[in-house]
Amino acid sequence: MAVTFLEHINNDIFHVLSNRSRPLLANVAMFVRSAAWVIIYLAVAVAFPQFRSLEWVLVLWACGGFAGVAIFAAVTRRWLWRSAARTALRRSTITDALWRARLLYAADLAAVSGLYLDRYLVSLFLGIEAAGTYFLFWSVANAANTLVTMGVMQIQRPRLIRAWRIGGAASHRRLARSFANRTAVAAVAISTAIGLAFQVGAPLAGVLPVNTNISTIFWAVMAGTVVRTLSDFGAMAQYTAGLDAAMAMCNLATAVMSATFLTILVPVAGIAGAGAAAALAFTISGWLRLRTLPATECLQADQLDAAQGD
Repeated sequence: MAVTFLEHINNDIFHVLSNRSRPLLANVAMFVRSAAWVIIYLAVAVAFPQFRSLEWVLVLWACGGFAGVAIFAAVTRRWLWRSAARTALRRSTITDALWRARLLYAADLAAVSGLYLDRYLVSLFLGIEAAGTYFLFWSVANAANTLVTMGVMQIQRPRLIRAWRIGGAASHRRLARSFANRTAVAAVAISTAIGLAFQVGAPLAGVLPVNTNISTIFWAVMAGTVVRTLSDFGAMAQYTAGLDAAMAMCNLATAVMSATFLTILVPVAGIAGAGAAAALAFTISGWLRLRTLPATECLQADQLDAAQGD
């Protein structure tokens, strides 16, 4: 329970710091709570075998979570926490917040369902061995997606929020187009670099044999993840424009499309079909997301420059 609670708190901390234009600090806190404790535990477990148990893994995991919260508390000590604590908490405040968050919660459920549905359908149609190969490819592709998300999109989110607040729909849409181009270039470049490194290194490490068919399947999965990254950008653009209902509907549509395309293509084309299904579903999803962004008359150039420069 402690680990689960701390993970939720730290996820909220990550988004708060990101939206406050503190991406470096957000990633430092994430590293401490998700990776640093693993390094420490491995060193301790190698030196002292008595610590090689699930109980100690959970203890160190919880310590990592506490460390992430402590970092946040230290850097925000001048925030108005005491004034907020002295403010009377009304039941209506909580219920109203929960009601307003219902669309975001539904959007998250749909997004997670659509993202992880493929592994179950691949296992169902192709069996465990093929699913293991697909999981490996998916993990490599997901690493590229994570790098783009943390290195590019995380910095863009607060700027898009400010563009919406300062200049409205026109400023937000124009800035989103510019950021979409940057995200596309970064997604292609990073995915290609990671894909080439994996294709060269995996056979040398004995993870996979040198096989043309395997290579084709791998790049199909990578291509699907590039399109997924662009669709994720569209979801971020919806979020920063306050289009919660549209984001939830697009996430649900993506999950339905993914299930449909996977059911059709995986039995026919195998693992490559899973990559093609992702590419199709996220291409349509990305188009739908961008279509939902409101367009109004353009603002003055100095207003847009102010939004970009913050």
